[in-house]
Amino acid sequence: MTDASEKSAVTREYLIFAIAACGIISGMLSPIMIALARPLAEIFAAALLVFALKGLVVLFSTFFAALLTVMIGGIPAAIFERVTGRNQSDERSLVVWLAGTAILALPAIVNIVRLVSG
Repeated sequence: MTDASEKSAVTREYLIFAIAACGIISGMLSPIMIALARPLAEIFAAALLVFALKGLVVLFSTFFAALLTVMIGGIPAAIFERVTGRNQSDERSLVVWLAGTAILALPAIVNIVRLVSG
């Protein structure tokens, strides 16, 4: 491996980590996702037949909300790849994906600032 390809692989890993982190933050603390957590929890509870383990159901709904954030944040990246004719994702499309996910995570970041500042 050359030095440039190693740097590119490291950059891709950091971008993917940042996308996942934005999704997790948004899934856990976004007011929009918190509003969706109760209906999602009821759906998961009915599907899993787990009514006594509310913490587990809330965990699944939070995970689903984080996954939903990452999926919706990837739509602009997919459109970017289609418009530019790329056959596979590169650093530029990952940056577009990160920007989309970060925009969706902004309400959660505001909640974090409110929690930290008191």
